[in-house]
Amino acid sequence: MVELMRRQFTMIVAELACLLAVTACGRSGPVYQIPVEQARTMLEQTTIPEEALGAGVHTTPGRIVGNDVLWYAETNDGTRVLQLWARLRPQGKATFVSVEVQPDGGRLRGGIAANLAKQPAIGQMFGALVREQVDSALTGRAFAVANVREEITAALSGAQGQFDAGMRAGEEQDRRERAVTIDRAYNNGDGH
Repeated sequence: MVELMRRQFTMIVAELACLLAVTACGRSGPVYQIPVEQARTMLEQTTIPEEALGAGVHTTPGRIVGNDVLWYAETNDGTRVLQLWARLRPQGKATFVSVEVQPDGGRLRGGIAANLAKQPAIGQMFGALVREQVDSALTGRAFAVANVREEITAALSGAQGQFDAGMRAGEEQDRRERAVTIDRAYNNGDGH
């Protein structure tokens, strides 16, 4: 039961992240004093550190899609749940970067979008993680979880509430099943 609840919690977090991503985590963004081509190259093949994501979720290496860079957030079983985009636009000889988080197009898309709508802090967290990844890579510094701690805390506190509700529902279901089993045992299954 506990392992099932852990898996459900991981899926809730991943689904919430995907749904929140749909809410485009930022149309505004910083301008880096490097050309778009160089920015793309610097971001390609980077990954968001796993310690920032927590157990159960990781990102694929960045890949170039047009002028943009795309990372996928995946569960440990390889299910893609979110698309994490760094949108790169030339601004003279510099690069303007905005971030978008959206559900992946797979079978979980609808559920993830619904969860993100209920828990926008999850999308905001993933947006902050992508912004930190971009900034650290393009400025040549290490990724700093401390820079996104506030967003992570907000997202996890909301997800914890859903996890707690799921645990209570699971406990209630177990209680009902035990009651039915006891009733059947005492009544020999015939209702008498």
